[in-house]
Amino acid sequence: MNEPSGTLRGKAAVRAYCAKGLALPPPIKFELLAVHAGVNRLGLVYRSVGRRFGIEILTPNESRRVTHGVALHGDIDTDGFGASVSR
Repeated sequence: MNEPSGTLRGKAAVRAYCAKGLALPPPIKFELLAVHAGVNRLGLVYRSVGRRFGIEILTPNESRRVTHGVALHGDIDTDGFGASVSR
């Protein structure tokens, strides 16, 4: 992303970020694995480029337009995604 704060602000910044990914050589493939709905949040779990896991947490406003989003990306082997928890 090349943004030191790790935060994109405004439509222009998000548009530029997405354009970089879409400009990559095909095939770009995202596989939706699950959708989770909360009281005022929506979570999308998917596999992205290189079969890496991703989670997007989206917050819509009253008009159902997303006003805030958080993206979590990781590799199942190194970041603990999908790791089992024992008690």
